[in-house]
Amino acid sequence: MFASDKPVETSHDDLLDRASFAEQLANAIASYSNTDSCTIGLYGKWGAGKTSIINMVTETLEERNKQVDEENQIIIVRFNPWNYSDRTQIIDQFFQTINTELKIRDTPKALKKVGDALEKYSGALEYTTLIPEIGKYLSFLPALARGAGLQLSSHSKELRSLSKTKKTVIQELSKINQRILIIIDDIDRLNSEQIRLIFQLVNSVAGFPKLIYLLAFDKSVVIKALAQEQSGNGDAYLEKIIQVPFEVPEARQNQILDFFANKIADILSEKDKNDFDETYWDAVFNKCISPFIHSIRDANRISNVFEFKYGLMAGEVNWIDLLAITVLQVTSESLFTWIKEHQYDWVGVSRDYGGLSAEESDRNYDKYSSEFNVAFPQNPDLAMKIVQ
Repeated sequence: MFASDKPVETSHDDLLDRASFAEQLANAIASYSNTDSCTIGLYGKWGAGKTSIINMVTETLEERNKQVDEENQIIIVRFNPWNYSDRTQIIDQFFQTINTELKIRDTPKALKKVGDALEKYSGALEYTTLIPEIGKYLSFLPALARGAGLQLSSHSKELRSLSKTKKTVIQELSKINQRILIIIDDIDRLNSEQIRLIFQLVNSVAGFPKLIYLLAFDKSVVIKALAQEQSGNGDAYLEKIIQVPFEVPEARQNQILDFFANKIADILSEKDKNDFDETYWDAVFNKCISPFIHSIRDANRISNVFEFKYGLMAGEVNWIDLLAITVLQVTSESLFTWIKEHQYDWVGVSRDYGGLSAEESDRNYDKYSSEFNVAFPQNPDLAMKIVQ
């Protein structure tokens, strides 16, 4: 039952109705007939489902490829920059990944010539600092071209070599009918310098025809990284790179909560299912659980911790209380800690069965409200309801 934070692999696993969006995006890519390059941005926070959508886009395009002639297919290249530890490897492997995908295919020589041209272009890049904002990185690029006799001895030769190899790439790309989709996911997992490098690299080869980029990332993270080298205006720089922006469709809250409830039901014993107290569940769920679950990632994280605890304490505690406490532990550590440190305020032995006076009750309410302003400042009133 333990759920890893894995993305959806196929549309059959889609629980949030994103398959239709992914299919429309795939169809838009497939119908793009302009020979100019195009850069698509897929924006979404961590856990929003960007990778799941990309997987379903890829699935749709691969199914389409089976139904069309080879020359009309979309060649899909997935490049994962976070697989590489430094900027040298990122630049090197960016071109090598494309080259490898083109050369391992049982395709006409035209595609292999594109791969050869790209390999030489990556080698020529090693010797130039003429590309704005990226040249400073390229001196670190491994000497892919040394075996091809591209050693350069002067500034003018650098320029001629780069210009010549770039022209060759453009010529070879112009000869093929296929379009090449380059997918770069999880850009926001990189450090700031690597994020800037990815966008500078994409920008430097954006003029190549027949290339379509699909870049997935948290927009706020990328803008912050780009701003460090763009006079503080990372948003404007991003707009120059991304021609077609898309936001990941937000999952409806009821879908996420249904997903979460089903996961919890799969964890519970038959006894706890049969003894289910629906009234108490509704009260605790509405005040202590649902306000803290905003994504599938939240649902998975909470259910994983709950499953572990439930395995240790099933039959000894009320599972609804255990789940509520687990939600707070995972999502609001400060409030969880406050409850743990003040447990005897409401579970201790009462010495006065007559209850509190109105004055005492008001005084306690003011006291707790003040403390919740510190322990849970985002919503002290909700904290009061949770404790009640």
